[in-house]
Amino acid sequence: MVCTQYFRTLLLCFLLLLSLLSPKAQAQTQDSLLLQLDRLDRDNVRDDLASSANDKVISGSRSERKISDLPFPIFVITGEEIRRNGYLTLADALKRLPGIRVSQPGSGIEGETFLMRGLQGNTYAKILINDIPIKPFVVSGMPLGANLPIREAERIEVIYGPAATLYGADASAGVINILLKESERPIYAQADLGMGANGFKNLDIMFGGKIGRDKRILQFKVYGSYTAFDDRAVKYDLDSLYNPETYQTLLQAQDVPYINRPNYRGGVGTPVLNDLPHLSSTLGVELDYRNWTLSFFHMTRRDHSSIGLSPYAVSYANPLVFFGERINTVQLSYQKTINKLQLKANLNTLWYRTDDQSSYRYVVPNLSLIQISPVQDSLNRDIDELYFSGNRFSSASSGEVSAEILLSYPINKNIELAGGFTALGGTGDPLANFNRFPPNSVTLGNNPINEVIQASSATFGDISAFVESYINYEKWNIILGAQVFSRQTDYLQGESTVINPRLAIQHQFSDQFSLRFSSGRSLRYPSPFFLSNSYTVNFNNLESLETGADLIPEETFSAELGSRWKIGKKVSGDLSFFYTRTNNLVNYAIEIDTNDINRIRLGYSNDNDSFAALYGIQSGITFKNLISSIGLSGRFNVNYTWGEEQRNISSIGGLLGGAEEILVELDDIRSQPDWIVQLDVEFRPFRKTTVLLENTFMTESLTQNTILYQFSFLADNDQLFNSGYYTLDLNINYQISKNLAAFFKINNVFNTEYAGIDAAADADGLIYNPQSLRISRLGINYRME
Repeated sequence: MVCTQYFRTLLLCFLLLLSLLSPKAQAQTQDSLLLQLDRLDRDNVRDDLASSANDKVISGSRSERKISDLPFPIFVITGEEIRRNGYLTLADALKRLPGIRVSQPGSGIEGETFLMRGLQGNTYAKILINDIPIKPFVVSGMPLGANLPIREAERIEVIYGPAATLYGADASAGVINILLKESERPIYAQADLGMGANGFKNLDIMFGGKIGRDKRILQFKVYGSYTAFDDRAVKYDLDSLYNPETYQTLLQAQDVPYINRPNYRGGVGTPVLNDLPHLSSTLGVELDYRNWTLSFFHMTRRDHSSIGLSPYAVSYANPLVFFGERINTVQLSYQKTINKLQLKANLNTLWYRTDDQSSYRYVVPNLSLIQISPVQDSLNRDIDELYFSGNRFSSASSGEVSAEILLSYPINKNIELAGGFTALGGTGDPLANFNRFPPNSVTLGNNPINEVIQASSATFGDISAFVESYINYEKWNIILGAQVFSRQTDYLQGESTVINPRLAIQHQFSDQFSLRFSSGRSLRYPSPFFLSNSYTVNFNNLESLETGADLIPEETFSAELGSRWKIGKKVSGDLSFFYTRTNNLVNYAIEIDTNDINRIRLGYSNDNDSFAALYGIQSGITFKNLISSIGLSGRFNVNYTWGEEQRNISSIGGLLGGAEEILVELDDIRSQPDWIVQLDVEFRPFRKTTVLLENTFMTESLTQNTILYQFSFLADNDQLFNSGYYTLDLNINYQISKNLAAFFKINNVFNTEYAGIDAAADADGLIYNPQSLRISRLGINYRME
């Protein structure tokens, strides 16, 4: 009911906005604010639709430069592409970039997920809005849905590979910077309204402008969105994928009667599968006055908590069981140019909190351990009563504050020097599961059955400084820099002060061809999430469940050799050969205490023997207006990779004859297909109609839980792979008038059943993560610029 009222309120605002933006209303508004165009100087008015802005980026060097001058792979998704192609989420947009694999849905905790250079982007990529980091430090990965202001973006800049020099820790896979629309116009607005299958509804609104005159001008921007639908079209392959018998056999747990568990609903092999709804919203405000900018951003997301998990582990019967969170950021920025010195200072705060009603209904989750443990039925009942009966609530919260100073100075026309200093600190409670009551609820007594299972609160402090030179000499472009980074935490081990170097060189042989080389290093500090969700069960004392893990920072190194080339004005391409290696890779495993067989650990660990190495060839060809009569344009991407993973584990097979260390070696990177091929074709069959066909082909890939299954003797070889697939998405855009357009979009036209990125690396996950079948929607876009 509350969600429906919220949507109606936004819809009313949408209609009101359209009425206010009629030509008559525009004139009245401008008169009332004394903003007639003839009262403004020419310098105060610019055409923000100039295409030249789309070939320039700021994320590559923290100052605006042409893409062609930057010696590393960087791609831009323009706001026009986002709106014309009907993209609603970050994953929608990233899906079209070379070598990126997305999962929609991904999981209940992280929403939609994506893979970038063999690493999960939610965890290993730095995601920013207007250069502001938005991932809380206590989460496993950035939760994604329609909660980011994608429709309001002027462009999205995507850098591949480590970028720690400029953006600090946790930028191992790359950087994704969502830059919101800017305009010098007295007033501008845009609005989108959509509806579709499965109760889909969406509303995005943004308006802004200027108040004042001369130098006393206040620029403002307000935007908001609401997206919701009733169900995901992922319930297929019922006889195998959603059959609890599949997982009981897989885990060799024939003695565990799931059908008698208190939270199970359904018959033998036929669980009740209810709706899997989604809801997300955003609200943002930005004020600019002279050299000052104040911005506020709020986002919420809710997905069914069972997404990607097996019906043997959790129940799908209740559509109101969900995982949700809200994130708020406030930033104050100051910019000034003194002679040639450019100064920018930022003060930023970020707050994160899970929804108080976030919960699961467990059936036989991994933590029960009964299927692999020589324990009695009485212990089974004790574990259920302590941790799994009824609704079990989850909670996490954190707060962070950062201060940043950036300086850049052009020494001469060929050399620019940049540097910066950042201080960041935060504290919070990592994700705690299995609580019988919601957070902040009143409970009686100190009965351990009412206590939440969680690790201690986590605190961290970062201090970093970087210096970088940009050299442009004749046909050479060189970036050389380094960052000194220090982190102090109370929950990690390992080195605390490191130096991350960066080197990138490009030679422009001609206007049609350039060759480049780049390399970099980045650290990722494992989130306290991984500690609070690592459990040690002592079967001699079930009430003292331990949490925690001995983790050290992960290190990612990347090197790349690439080229850009053009054939005339219509065809251009990018080709690169890359190598990425992540050491001390965090993995999930079930391990036995080698000194005590009654102590079993389920959780995350890493050491110097754990790594993932990926080699790849990434290529893309872009063609624009190849056949001018129909405006034929598009892009063809081919990504081929190969690699290996390695880690040490204590085999749970040791339960049968004593624990032992096993070196696990995989001949590929989990979730990473060898081939990813993408072909986008856009054309105009009629003057006002644009058609876009998005084709995606992927080969098979190893599952995330390959290590658990293969080396614990829990699965046969066929269950270690997700099959390859081909999908087609269709989008039709019709320009009704200069300011108004309509679109019709179909995802997965051929109704393909295929797997996305696995939601879990443990035994609680589905054997493959089903992706949505055919979904259609339509809507209208309004622009007043």
